[in-house]
Amino acid sequence: MAEQYTNDAQTTLASPAGSGDTTITVSSTTGFPVSGNFRVRIDSEILLVTAVAGTTWTVTRAAEAVAGVQTAAAHAVGATVTHVLTAASVQLAGSVGVTSLNSLTGAVTLAAGSNVTITGSGNTLTIAASGGGGGSPGGSNTQVQFNSSGSFGGSSAITLSTTKLGFFGASLTGQYSTTGQTAGYTPGVGTTVSTAATFTGGLGSTAYTIGDIVRALKTLGLLAQ
Repeated sequence: MAEQYTNDAQTTLASPAGSGDTTITVSSTTGFPVSGNFRVRIDSEILLVTAVAGTTWTVTRAAEAVAGVQTAAAHAVGATVTHVLTAASVQLAGSVGVTSLNSLTGAVTLAAGSNVTITGSGNTLTIAASGGGGGSPGGSNTQVQFNSSGSFGGSSAITLSTTKLGFFGASLTGQYSTTGQTAGYTPGVGTTVSTAATFTGGLGSTAYTIGDIVRALKTLGLLAQ
């Protein structure tokens, strides 16, 4: 957690603090950070405040040495508590930076991938991308998009909307569900259906054999070959 700093914050102990106590109670929190971490000095001991709950602070005792001595001591009621900037807090401030990135910790290196550049200038890191999925749609409304020599192209051979589909300029239509179509049938030789029999399906005048229909559906990939 980054250290918190204020100027000239000072209070007193509201109750005595034993040498082994990990919480202290102060008379006032005015001027002090509202959360840890920050450092205070009581008599000749530096304590690191790691949590604040009103006037009760959780502390790490003897967090730094004072005049070569780094020992927790007892402190009496009324002892002065002063927010201090110490050698350790200055060193920590100079090393603060990104400590984790997407579960990575420690020194993290950013590597530019394909079509990406990473440029540093002062304290600013710029990540730029080129190519990829930019550009405007090709063709007309409802046309399927495809890669046309690196640009978007629109195909009039296949058109679609949210629920309808059309091939080769035919009107968009939903899934065909009508059964029992009999109009447009021309029998072959005799009265039974044969491979020579043709069908118009009741639409237009172009007639197809069963073989024509199956071949077309397979060619379009709508039936497996």
